[in-house]
Amino acid sequence: MVVYILDEGNMEISKEKLRYTLKNIRRLSGGGGDGTCYYNPKIDKVIKIFHCFDEPFLYDYPSKEEVLKFNSIELTYFIFPIDVITVNGHVVGYIADYIKAKNLYKTNPLDINLLEFMTGILNMYKDIIKISNEGIVIYDLIYNLMQNKNELYAIDTDDYFFSDKDDILKRNVNTFNESIMIFLVDNYFDEFVQSNKKLLEMYKGKDINLVDFITLFYKLLSENIGKDIITLNDAKSLVNKKYYEPNFIRSIKR
Repeated sequence: MVVYILDEGNMEISKEKLRYTLKNIRRLSGGGGDGTCYYNPKIDKVIKIFHCFDEPFLYDYPSKEEVLKFNSIELTYFIFPIDVITVNGHVVGYIADYIKAKNLYKTNPLDINLLEFMTGILNMYKDIIKISNEGIVIYDLIYNLMQNKNELYAIDTDDYFFSDKDDILKRNVNTFNESIMIFLVDNYFDEFVQSNKKLLEMYKGKDINLVDFITLFYKLLSENIGKDIITLNDAKSLVNKKYYEPNFIRSIKR
């Protein structure tokens, strides 16, 4: 097995050396409630360290099999752990590929070109189908979507789980679709969506057709502006007149 964390390339590391390593690499924002993520430029990998590393009396050590339960599935846009980090034989974290991209909650939707954005959405669907066929349920996606040009990626995926239910694909697609629609609309175009019955029905619907929603959203925005928009910034005059509390926390200001 190829291991990436240490200079020597060893999977096992002492607590002292791991602490030293973490102090000398960049801490990444996010990481979820179960750990903290770092970027090691020397190996161009993300290192996630679980809370059990510092607080083993409060958190259980996961097993290697649990952390790596998805890594045999070949995916492009969902970034799964590829190896574990151990201290004294205990799994305290994992390593994953680093994606040079920007989290959507740090991205201004007004910068989005809807037609180009659709490319990343359609590519994500390909991986969602693969994941669903394997019985994997997507979880906590809204804060873990990254964008790089026309591509989208899902990170911090270790909380996903297996299920034997029949509606996994439908659930996974709806989870992804809802995340994208909230990103595009929430706190920006709420009033515009509410002003159109069909658009609002699609936005509030249980079974969301994201492609149809974006197609109609783009069409109506362009009609109201009087020309085909390039980015949502071209429809800035249609942005909410008053501030709406977002359904998820944005780290950008309007």
